[in-house]
Amino acid sequence: MNKITINGVEIEITDEQANELVEQYKVKQGDWPQNGELYHFVDSSGGLACVHFSGDNFDKWHKSSGNCFRTEKEAEHYRDYLVALNTLKKSSDFVPDWEDLTVYKWYIKFNNVTKRFAACALSGLSDFNIYYRTEIEALAALEKYRSEFEIVYGAAEDKNADK
Repeated sequence: MNKITINGVEIEITDEQANELVEQYKVKQGDWPQNGELYHFVDSSGGLACVHFSGDNFDKWHKSSGNCFRTEKEAEHYRDYLVALNTLKKSSDFVPDWEDLTVYKWYIKFNNVTKRFAACALSGLSDFNIYYRTEIEALAALEKYRSEFEIVYGAAEDKNADK
């Protein structure tokens, strides 16, 4: 048995009741931010801002769209990620025909073991990527937009990997 005090009155509750109360009032990890907590976001002009969460539609939209961060640095990274991703999307006008298995669809991937970017090809399996007609186009995009690929993949090549 457990004892809790409410308004000066001591009440006995079972372990099961205590566990239910703990679960009911425990703040879940996905429930951040709570009312009154400060969060950072990217505003409509690309600037960084912060407000105290009040649960209004403005706050709910930031939270549900992933534009809700504990630190200014996280919000800044998100802004940079969105710009980089949009730049990469515009780097190719190729629209893959997934029914044509004879044509490769080229894209850039990052190998976390070798710490290197590489051009890869698919014929029938799609993945969330920006695709290019040829390996040469994919490698040219990597050369031109390396910093954007690094931001989107959250990784940088090890310049000494081949040494």
